Amino acid sequence: MFCGKRCQRSVIGKTLRKSSEWERYFAGKAAKELPPLICLNPLDGQKRTSVSGEPTFRGNANVADFRYCLLEFDDEETKPIERQLAFFSAVDLPLVALVYSGGKSIHAWLRVRDIRTLEDWQEIVAHQTFERVFRPLGADPACKTASRLGRLPGALRHDKGKTQDLLYLDQDQGRWDGDWGGFLS
Repeated sequence: MFCGKRCQRSVIGKTLRKSSEWERYFAGKAAKELPPLICLNPLDGQKRTSVSGEPTFRGNANVADFRYCLLEFDDEETKPIERQLAFFSAVDLPLVALVYSGGKSIHAWLRVRDIRTLEDWQEIVAHQTFERVFRPLGADPACKTASRLGRLPGALRHDKGKTQDLLYLDQDQGRWDGDWGGFLS
């Protein structure tokens, strides 16, 4: 699992650790001591070549298990926080968590199902779901990547001076029995 800053290099044992190691690290830490971002999907810990040709531990090819995708709306003028909250409370999505970014958006963690490979992710999540459904609604297109970073709940967003708050957590980890046209099912 990766936790750190957006442009921070992944270093095994520092920003890239097993979840049990992060659990011990987080114990007793204040919000200002926590890393601001988390990779929503677990990583394999292998060094691979990124799209830009650079070595990486945190690229799409490093995702070990495809569990979640991130949905956020960054356009504060058309989607103020109140409208974002209304949207997430009204739509029927496999919602796992809502995290206030400490800025202008709500980060929604959505559960994905039956995504086994990066090719599955590209077709079902990136193309069918983001390009056809979420992007026309104004969603941030950068969220369609499997290695996307989300705001870590409880951490302080230093540039805004605000805590990134957990607003909602589904105790069933986003298990959803609905049918949403095959997307995220």
